[in-house]
Amino acid sequence: MDQSSFDQLVADVKARTDLVAVVRRHLELRESGNHYVGRSLKNPDTTPSLVVWPDTQKWHDYSGGGSGGGDVFAFVQYARGVPFMLALRELAADAGVPVPGTSNADLERLHGRQRLEELLTAAARYYHQQLRDPMRWDLERERGYTEATIDKSCLGFGAGDLWGHLGEVGATDDERLSTGLFVPLGGGRHADFFANRLVFPYWRGGRVVYLIGRRTSASTDAEWDAAKYRKLPMRSERHPYISPLITNDYFFGEDDANADGLLLITEGIADAIAAQQAGFKCLSPVTTTFRAQDHEKLVRLTAKARRVVIVNDSEDSGAGERGARDREGAACGRPRCAHRHHSEAGGRRQDRRQRRRACAGGRRTGCRGRRGEVAADVYGRVHPGRHRPPRAGRRAEARGRGDAAAVAHRAERAEGRHRRAVLTRQARAEPAARRPRA
Repeated sequence: MDQSSFDQLVADVKARTDLVAVVRRHLELRESGNHYVGRSLKNPDTTPSLVVWPDTQKWHDYSGGGSGGGDVFAFVQYARGVPFMLALRELAADAGVPVPGTSNADLERLHGRQRLEELLTAAARYYHQQLRDPMRWDLERERGYTEATIDKSCLGFGAGDLWGHLGEVGATDDERLSTGLFVPLGGGRHADFFANRLVFPYWRGGRVVYLIGRRTSASTDAEWDAAKYRKLPMRSERHPYISPLITNDYFFGEDDANADGLLLITEGIADAIAAQQAGFKCLSPVTTTFRAQDHEKLVRLTAKARRVVIVNDSEDSGAGERGARDREGAACGRPRCAHRHHSEAGGRRQDRRQRRRACAGGRRTGCRGRRGEVAADVYGRVHPGRHRPPRAGRRAEARGRGDAAAVAHRAERAEGRHRRAVLTRQARAEPAARRPRA
């Protein structure tokens, strides 16, 4: 495709696309004179700071310094965090404009995934509406979540009748079944997969890409419903009606991973939300460790992070410890190091020469498989840049699940230790002649 053909393709897609309709897929808009206003997707704002002008098909986000704005392609990139070509293909598929060099099968798959995300988003918002005050109060009391956090994360409850709600928004029977949100019972009846469970949506680029449900006191005692967490099922021999586009290849908090600065990696989704409420960027696989096939994605997502801190739970079984060490190697972009400072947790001293060598390509303060330092603490306490893990049996802070205050406290202490360590290294590196005399 030459330049003129490409420019014509972009112009055709723009001509057939309404910016206001695209923006409304991601946020609520309110008409105000000759334009529309809505809340920012990237920065907290007390009043609507995103403005859309339908006559010029332009938009601008005035929050956070007002750097975001442009046409419909720029908005899709802003909202979804995708490159321009993917935004172009998505909008072209919606507008029915063929993209040369792209097969119809690829465009169909892209459109199918987009439709699934729209239905998952609609389901998450419906679940959120069913989260009544008593459950909100429980989340505030037990987890320390605020009303704003509950609403921002769109936490919900599977109270039933989701089937009817998705039908009201235009979903067909096959589309509803393809989401994995329902279990067919026969005779035209369908059960909600997340019935009587607290539902946590995974957001990415303003859309829900995955869901997970936690057991509550209202859950049944049936064997099939006994698991503490239930993840959205995928297509299998038992579930042939689920779309093959439903996958669990997503992490909770992927949008946070693209930011600079400190990034926390927690074991559970509840701790991740607590960390986000405390003002930290946070990513979670919602399990003790990352799968081997997810390592490449983890390295890519955390490439911008200045420093990664792994905060796992401190169970007596040691699962959190093992998961923390696996995550350390994964985030470094290499398999777990065979040296004792990675593979042992008993607190035994290492040979100084071996400790200084650390691992291949590393330095004294830890692995450097990518920018930033990665250090894992096995008992819930974080020690960035430490040569060896703390002694086994040392008292764990915020033992167990932890809440917003505990997660924030651990991260703040980690930041303080890191600053003191940096100052200490700088002081030791300073020439003796420059040091003040006693």
